[in-house]
Amino acid sequence: MATAANIYESAMALMDEMQNGGGESTAGNADYIRRTPAIINLLMGELMHAAGSAEPFIRIEKLSDIVSGTDENYIQTALPYGLAALLLLDENSAAAGFFHERYEEILRAISRKSAALVTEIKNLYAGDLCTEQSRWNSGRY
Repeated sequence: MATAANIYESAMALMDEMQNGGGESTAGNADYIRRTPAIINLLMGELMHAAGSAEPFIRIEKLSDIVSGTDENYIQTALPYGLAALLLLDENSAAAGFFHERYEEILRAISRKSAALVTEIKNLYAGDLCTEQSRWNSGRY
């Protein structure tokens, strides 16, 4: 199970905010850590919609919380890109745009994989187009 910290670390790696030996490269990431739970909750709502799930997900409050509600692969693939995009929005709009585009691509791929809802279409017309009642079947054409 992925925790919010796993998603945060993946986003930091994408943003190139990690040191060579791992760990965060600057102490100035406290703002990132503070904003991460709210952003993950927002992204999870979008991800659940793309996956076609109507089930409620458990909102996270801190980085140690487990992120669940849909397929683990979807969570670990899409959320780091979305998180990186929203964390970088004010600092580097070009990188944020790249990460957001990648996040959107992943969401589109997920939504294509989700099962479509199949329903019967109700015939709103009085008769069938191929019956005797149809003006198209009056023999004049």
